[in-house]
Amino acid sequence: MNSPLDALGDATLFFDVATKASIFTESSSVRVRGRFGPTRTEKEMGVVNLGNVAAWGASNDWPQRVVEEMRSSDLLRPLARKHAKRMIGQGLVYGTTTIDERTGEEKMKVMRHLEIDRWLKRTNISMFLYGSWIDWVQQGNVFPELQMDLSGQVAGLYHQDATRCRLSLKDDYGRIPHCYIGGDWASGGTESAKGTFKLPAVDPFFDVAGQIRASKQGRFIMPIRLLVDDQDYYGEAPWHGLIHGGYLDLARAIIAAKKYLTENLSHIRYHVEIGSEFWALNNPGWDQKKPEEKKAIKAEVVKAFTKWATGMDKAGRTLVTDMLTDDIAGKKEYRSLWKITPIKLEIPTGAYVEDSSEVDAKIIRAFMDQSLFGATPSKDRNSSGSGSDKRIAHTHELIDNQIDCELILSPLDVVAEVNGWHEKYGNGQMLKFWFRGYHSATLDRTLGAVSESDPTKKVN
Repeated sequence: MNSPLDALGDATLFFDVATKASIFTESSSVRVRGRFGPTRTEKEMGVVNLGNVAAWGASNDWPQRVVEEMRSSDLLRPLARKHAKRMIGQGLVYGTTTIDERTGEEKMKVMRHLEIDRWLKRTNISMFLYGSWIDWVQQGNVFPELQMDLSGQVAGLYHQDATRCRLSLKDDYGRIPHCYIGGDWASGGTESAKGTFKLPAVDPFFDVAGQIRASKQGRFIMPIRLLVDDQDYYGEAPWHGLIHGGYLDLARAIIAAKKYLTENLSHIRYHVEIGSEFWALNNPGWDQKKPEEKKAIKAEVVKAFTKWATGMDKAGRTLVTDMLTDDIAGKKEYRSLWKITPIKLEIPTGAYVEDSSEVDAKIIRAFMDQSLFGATPSKDRNSSGSGSDKRIAHTHELIDNQIDCELILSPLDVVAEVNGWHEKYGNGQMLKFWFRGYHSATLDRTLGAVSESDPTKKVN
């Protein structure tokens, strides 16, 4: 496999002593491409800039819009939290790895060392990892902060909320020098706004530990994101397509339709018809009363009936209405002055359920295997799968998302390098950090619980 540096052709890499950063120059016949230098102007990229801040979205408020989408959905936030919890699992393990000769799987020899354990506890690694995963799932970007001590070692990691972070524009060499933190970005905030500060940003693609060692700064931001699909500064989470494609609008429309239908069916419970003779019989001088007087009397009767007909404590009540007797052909006929017709409250069976189920399934699949989230509403209440199916799906999810795990854990790789843990504890190898769930999944596969070609068979 060719090195990424091969793309430079005749370009020369050298270390600038003044800025403590790698700089690329090029011969007259070579144009540096990709992250090493912009090939298009910011205007050509359609990037809206606010001072020295690279806008995140057309109005620099995309992360805030994502948060609003999460808040307005009964699915998105639970999905993001559930995905993060599944991936982090029971926490973190570290050690050195070997390759299983039978299966070709990478296996970890888990270690415990007091220095590393104390460091992880001191930096509250669980909070850091959980916050990082939430940002990764929701925003597709993570902004870990590495904090240095006076000896030049990394003293701790801190998770900066992605909604508060904006990257600076690239310099002439294609580098992003700073990350701005704070600012009311959604309201047009700039890097000079009150409460906004900047930290140096390291290039996560190349020798982060070397960049930190070469700098005298005490805090760094290591922006983690995938710059694919023409993304130049910020990445996007896969599920953001649901926003662009209008699926979340459709989900809200279905909920609004069901709510409207239910509320309007509940407004009118009875149709009451009252004969005109009732008013004259019960109100002497009815025909001589003024229209406003008649209206007030009728309103009082309707109010009294409504009070009688509503409320949870009306069981056992008796309603008495007047009847008239007519003598027709020598026979007495009874005629009621009141006719009360209950209005049947009925929402069509399964109304909107299929539509809601389809949209929910689409949203869930953007985050995880549907069986891992549980059954979704349907007319026949189909099962979401057996326990065995869920276990296999969970194992595959952990394996499939390992590249995401490596990205989230990459700041710990930098810490191990800068703090000298590889030399102290690696026995000639580099320490690796895994989530315990992924470590268990590799054991599950190695022990024969899951076969790659057929999950129902064991590997012998």
